[in-house]
Amino acid sequence: MSKYFITDEVVKVDFPDGQWVEVKRELSQRDQDCIMDRMAKVKAGENKNEMEFSLGRMALLERVITNWSFVDDAGVRVPITPDNISNLKLKYRTLILTRVDALNKQTNEWAEKN
Repeated sequence: MSKYFITDEVVKVDFPDGQWVEVKRELSQRDQDCIMDRMAKVKAGENKNEMEFSLGRMALLERVITNWSFVDDAGVRVPITPDNISNLKLKYRTLILTRVDALNKQTNEWAEKN
């Protein structure tokens, strides 16, 4: 772990059924920019500019998930792809997002105090 720079440090999110997912401990500026780019877009209309917003949870999951234990029925590791992330059951997504939110809160609290 670097004192000043984000490294490939991950946190393991364990699920009650024995499965797990590893997520980035902290988002890089590139990660944050990518998520923001996908959350808000400006479209030029005939009479005005229009803003389009999305919640960005999918973009967040795609940027933070680095590894997981999920295997298919044949026992082959399921690849980490946007489609597979999108199709994760709510019980997994909820725990992942809760943990990522907690990690981000810790980082933000430190920044606000200092």
